[in-house]
Amino acid sequence: MLQQEINRYQRHFALPEFGQNGQRRLKQSSVLVVGAGGLGCSCLQYLTSCGIGRIGIVDHDRVDESNLPRQILYSSQDVGRPKVTVAKETLQRLNPFVQICVYEQLFSDTIPRDYELVVDATDNFTAKYKLNEYCLTHQLPLVSASLSQFSGQVAIFNGVDKDGNRSPHYRHLYPEPPNDSPTCSEGGVLGVLPGIIGNLQALEVIKYLSGCGETLIGKLLIFDALNYTIRIFKLTHGDDMKPMPNLEVTKDEWKQMKNAHLIDIREQEEREQEHIGGEWIPMDKLLEQPELLKENMTVVLYCRSGKRSLYTAQILREKLSRDDIYSLQGGIL
Repeated sequence: MLQQEINRYQRHFALPEFGQNGQRRLKQSSVLVVGAGGLGCSCLQYLTSCGIGRIGIVDHDRVDESNLPRQILYSSQDVGRPKVTVAKETLQRLNPFVQICVYEQLFSDTIPRDYELVVDATDNFTAKYKLNEYCLTHQLPLVSASLSQFSGQVAIFNGVDKDGNRSPHYRHLYPEPPNDSPTCSEGGVLGVLPGIIGNLQALEVIKYLSGCGETLIGKLLIFDALNYTIRIFKLTHGDDMKPMPNLEVTKDEWKQMKNAHLIDIREQEEREQEHIGGEWIPMDKLLEQPELLKENMTVVLYCRSGKRSLYTAQILREKLSRDDIYSLQGGIL
């Protein structure tokens, strides 16, 4: 390691859990980041500044003015230029000791396969399922994130834990793409949120590669910016990587149910703003007191977008050994 690098990373060296060995592991690592939008920009900035040895960036898009509130690697002067080109220029100025490789294209198998970890910073389900299959085929950990208006989630799929076991993959959480989940362009996203979630992705990459601390292997972190809550759920997979059973019902399916126990699991502030009826039991309370669910009735949980209710339905099914607990697909959106 050069003296300039030693000077640069001296705050890392001072950490007992990290030290020079942790920094050396980062320098020897290679990471492929797919997506150079809001998540990718924030994640790339810290992966570069913290000294990942080689970083690949995949994105086919060009900078648009609507990107600028959240995609912090770009400026007004960059509008119309390829994102990967601008990102490389900015990141090399940030840390000249990191090798930056760019691929101006949609993700495909033509991308070199010599990266040891993949970061999913995409914003559509087609890309996420393709990345999941790629990582399963090549046995690579996938640090994945997604955004929805004021909330975001982060997980490490297909990672190897300290016991040498592979964690669940993306299809265990989403066997099929949710039908009613809006994209960021459709539903909007608060500009600062990709920065928060993208930084969490970078943190997980750094911890995973350096062996420092506990990671989100086999776990899902959900951050809600409106209520400032962070929840972490354990992910599970079935035998031979079989997908989870269907946990969702559509609005029409719910309305056709004659005897359903409808439960709003959101926070009080959300409930007061608007609701679609049903009993109000906040998520935390319901998970602590699952006996509040009525027996001999099909249970339908709902939240704002259907994400929190989906996770809650999965956990309650496991706790109670019931298969009649569902999430309202798409939530009140």
